[in-house]
Amino acid sequence: DESVQKMAVDRKQNRYLVGFIYSNHSYATDPNGPFTQHDGNYDIRITKYSDSGELLWDKSYDTGNDDYGYAITLGAEPDQQRIYVGGGSEVESGPNAWLDAVLLEIDANSGCPVGEHFQSSGEGTTSVFYDIATDDDYVYSVGERQVNPAKLGGQIQEGGLVSVFSRHYEATKLRECANHIIIADSDNDGLIWEWNVVRQGVAPAVAYSVKLPGPDCPGCRILVGGAAGTSGWLDTLNTNNQSLEAFISLNDLSVQDIAVPEDRIIVAGSSSGNDMQVLGYDRNGEALWPPKDLGKGRLRALAADPVGSLYSVGTTLGSETAGVIFKFDAAGNDVDNDRLSDGSGVSFHDIAVFGRGTGAIAGQIEDPATDFGWLQVEFGCDGSCAAEEDE
Repeated sequence: DESVQKMAVDRKQNRYLVGFIYSNHSYATDPNGPFTQHDGNYDIRITKYSDSGELLWDKSYDTGNDDYGYAITLGAEPDQQRIYVGGGSEVESGPNAWLDAVLLEIDANSGCPVGEHFQSSGEGTTSVFYDIATDDDYVYSVGERQVNPAKLGGQIQEGGLVSVFSRHYEATKLRECANHIIIADSDNDGLIWEWNVVRQGVAPAVAYSVKLPGPDCPGCRILVGGAAGTSGWLDTLNTNNQSLEAFISLNDLSVQDIAVPEDRIIVAGSSSGNDMQVLGYDRNGEALWPPKDLGKGRLRALAADPVGSLYSVGTTLGSETAGVIFKFDAAGNDVDNDRLSDGSGVSFHDIAVFGRGTGAIAGQIEDPATDFGWLQVEFGCDGSCAAEEDE
């Protein structure tokens, strides 16, 4: 049983995929202290492929309990020697299990970890990271922190989580590692946690996306988006990155991803009724076009190419799911759409654009032998890109 969640692409167009895989393990000793023994558990899985499709390395990261990888990004250094992976790690197996948020710093060449950070909000509570962004100074990890109300005398404290870490990749030391790597919650040795920001509310709030402004928008703030109950939200981190400020309220839309091409802010997500939508705003938060209803399903990811064309991917609903991709021009006009189905079930989870009209999609496909298998799909121009450029 496997699930791919996100993808990152470096300047050489190597692809890094993250997700989780169910594995059978036999431990000589408990790898991380007491845990309930079971036949197998989920491990964080990360793979690296070359642009030609060659598998360069395939690693799994394991605490001895269930571990889930949801987010991946490349470091901001020019040679991109580090990747950062976020997710959740189970603390106990059984009915009293909860998740600690986990952030891994990994050498991009070998796949070996150079730093781990586990973050807990206490017994019986859940913390998870769903997206990551990096700049020259910090790593920004976003997700959720759901605190057990019983620990607070019945008071509800649920919120979208932003955790900020210092980057110091030049000071870390590489380790040799096997393909199956034991990680420990006592190994907070390669990342320096600086502070947390929690978006609290009565409805459970979750942050699904974080986006840094591009070089064409100096002074613009970092955007964080997610959902609170059935409503979506898009906030900004203030100038010192230590508090969130409300920016755009999105009724009945869970924000799954954000893109910031030039002077625009693009949001993709789905409503409580599973209506897939893409929305466009200017930098002041004014709507650029009416919400685009793309049918029933779950939109997961956005990307923009060098001329501002937009691409969004997701999954249709029904007895036979299909992966779908939608393309819009810079003004938000529909350009094209396509779908992939193999007769059982295909889903698209992330997208990366390499250049004008070309890129790759990460997803999964139903497999009778393994329940689900990882999937990469390439897409490119059929001549329309040249025609657009001539115009």
